Amino acid sequence: MAQDNTILVYDPATAQVDTIQPVAPTDTVSGFMPHGMGILPGWEALDNAASPPGFMGTALQRPPHAASTYELTDYPVRVAGELRWVDGDSNRVHCSAQLVGPWHILTASHCLREMGGGAWLTGRMDFFPVFDDGVPSTFGSVRAVRYYVPLQSERDNALIELEHPIGAELGWIGIGFTTDSTYFDDRVVHKFSYPGATSPANSNIIYNGDTLYHFSTPMVRSSFSNTDFVGVQGWQGIPGESGSGVWITDNVDYNVLGVCTWSGGYRHTLMDAGTFQQFRTILEDPTIGIQEIARTGPTMRVYPNPVQDQATIELSDPLTDAHTLSVNDMSGRIVDREDFNGPSCTFFRKGLAAGTYIFHVSDANGASFNGKMFLE
Repeated sequence: MAQDNTILVYDPATAQVDTIQPVAPTDTVSGFMPHGMGILPGWEALDNAASPPGFMGTALQRPPHAASTYELTDYPVRVAGELRWVDGDSNRVHCSAQLVGPWHILTASHCLREMGGGAWLTGRMDFFPVFDDGVPSTFGSVRAVRYYVPLQSERDNALIELEHPIGAELGWIGIGFTTDSTYFDDRVVHKFSYPGATSPANSNIIYNGDTLYHFSTPMVRSSFSNTDFVGVQGWQGIPGESGSGVWITDNVDYNVLGVCTWSGGYRHTLMDAGTFQQFRTILEDPTIGIQEIARTGPTMRVYPNPVQDQATIELSDPLTDAHTLSVNDMSGRIVDREDFNGPSCTFFRKGLAAGTYIFHVSDANGASFNGKMFLE
C-alpha cells in the first residue's frame, strides 16, 4: 500500500504539478480525524432516521430541500458547499464538496482531473458554502488555490486547499476510513449535495445547481477492482452531486468516509488507508501546501524572516496598486488583516506569540500570494 498512494499537487494558477511521494499507512484497519465546529454560533442535531421513501425507488421524486429541515447557517449543515467554475463574470455549479479542515475541502478527484489519468480542469474554481435557492450566503466564497489528487484515478477522493481558512469560522467534519465490512450495517448516512442537471432517470425532474438538498438513508456496501463503494439501490445520482460526501454522525462526532463517484447505483468511493494517511498529513500540517512554487509574473518576499518586531512584505512588479494582507495562525484563525497600496507593506507584530504564521497577499484581479512567517 505504500507504493500506490502518491498524491499529485496541482496549482490551477500556473498549471504546475508537484508530487507528494507514497508513504506507508500507519492506520490500516480504520482511522478517523476530529471535527471542528468553528467560531460561529449555531448547531443542530441531524436526524439519524431514514428519510421518507417517497423520493426513492421507481418514483424518483425530488428529495427535500435542506432548508425545509435545517437552518442552513447552523453547524454541521454550513460545512456543505458547492464548487462553482468561474468564467469571466459568470459561474456555474461544477461539483459538491464539504469542509474537512480550516483550509481544506473534500470533493471527488474526477471533479478536478479526468479519470484514467487525463487532463486537469483549468480555470478558476470557488467554494460556496450554503449557496441555496440561487442566493449565495453571507459567508461569501473562497477560491481554490491547490488540488491534492491521488495518482490512481480509482481513488476518487480529493482535497482542495482554499485561499482563506473559512473552516475556522464555519467548522468542518473529519475524514475517516474503515475496512470493517459491517460498519454500514444498520447505519444511516446523510447526504448534502447540489444536483445541477436533468435527472438521468426522469427527464421531468430538472435541477439548477443552486439549491442544497438533503436526505438520510441506509447504504449498501460493494467492491469493484479493489475499490470499496457504498450506494443506494434504485437511486440515480445527478450531475453536480459528484464530490458530495457520505456523512456519518452520532451528533457527537462527525465524519465523511467517501464521496459520490457514479450516478448509477448512487455509488460513493470510500476512503482507503493510503489516501487517508496522505490526506491526514496534509490536514494536520497546513504549511504543506504553502510552497515556493515558480510563478510567472509578480513574486513576493518577506524580510527579515524570522521576525522580531516587524517585517516588510514586498511584491515585485505588482499587477495592481491595491492589495490586502491577511495573516493566520496555524489553526486558521485570522490574527491580522489590512489593506495597503503600492508594492510593499510593513507587518507589525502587535504582541503576537512566537510561532509559525501563514500570510496571504491578494489584489483586486484575484492574484494571490502565500507565504510563511516565523515570529521569534
